[in-house]
Amino acid sequence: MRFAPLPAGPFFKSERSSRGLLTADFDDDLDLDLLVVEMDDPPSLGRNDTSGGYGRIGVEFRGAGRNTGALGAKLVVEDDRGVKRTYERSFGGGFYSTSDPRIVATFGGAGLVRATVTFAGGRKVEIPPAFSGGYVIVDETLGTAVPRRKNAK
Repeated sequence: MRFAPLPAGPFFKSERSSRGLLTADFDDDLDLDLLVVEMDDPPSLGRNDTSGGYGRIGVEFRGAGRNTGALGAKLVVEDDRGVKRTYERSFGGGFYSTSDPRIVATFGGAGLVRATVTFAGGRKVEIPPAFSGGYVIVDETLGTAVPRRKNAK
């Protein structure tokens, strides 16, 4: 695999004293944006407006009992080329920032065949492939995966 350098846009060319960086999908379009916490200026938002050709699914976790944040839950996605990717829900904390607790899984130009969440307590919830292209709320207590309405946070 080869990576080509990309030219830095204006967001990356400014010189400021910064102390925190977080990734989050601020506009709910399934690509992660960057928010930089500045010391003497307002925060800077770098919007990621990637388009086309990438299969994605976003997962919002609802845990059970004392683990309402579903820490330790694993999301496994498999695409139609047989590639499996595993994502783990962890605490995205930092000193001056914390990242989006949702996970955005990508599967390139392929189609989603299977997506499964396994919670730390062992419960498994299947996500229907038809839900790809948006956010899904996966609830450990109910054992359900339901599409999230746009901008319903």
